[in-house]
Amino acid sequence: MITISVILLIKDGEDYMKYLSNYFNVIETNYKSKYQFEYLFYENNSNDETCKYIRTFLENRTGKYWSEDLSINKDMSGIKPERGIYMRFLRNRLKEYHGKLSSDFTWLIDCDVLFPMNIVEHLINNFDNYRLKVGASTENSVIVDLPVESKSVDIIPVNSEYTKYNDRFGI
Repeated sequence: MITISVILLIKDGEDYMKYLSNYFNVIETNYKSKYQFEYLFYENNSNDETCKYIRTFLENRTGKYWSEDLSINKDMSGIKPERGIYMRFLRNRLKEYHGKLSSDFTWLIDCDVLFPMNIVEHLINNFDNYRLKVGASTENSVIVDLPVESKSVDIIPVNSEYTKYNDRFGI
């Protein structure tokens, strides 16, 4: 059995947690004899029911979550160096909490991305088909085309740099 750690940073994401719950109900059923999932979530400063939906999500699953109200909380959107620094802080915070992972694969989820139902199988197959090496060498690089399904959604412009992009889950 292949083990996969699913990592998520989330804030004000109750709608996304509902989506993930439905999504993984299907995935876990379809692949129950092939993949075992572990969920590690970090929530901070949510003003909605995110924590409630995380607890519900984890009721019959293997995983943990950590929730904090940070005094250094920042609400930033768009593409800014400060946002990258803050996101690095949050990701490192979660890494400190969960420690060393022993899973075969780690899947870092961004909380505004929808996934096709076959994404896990496709990603695992790509690792079987290619020898990927980490490093600066272009000789060991490969471009992997991932399956993408287009979804029609209403755009919620929150990026002041370019309003056609958004970084909020808003379906």
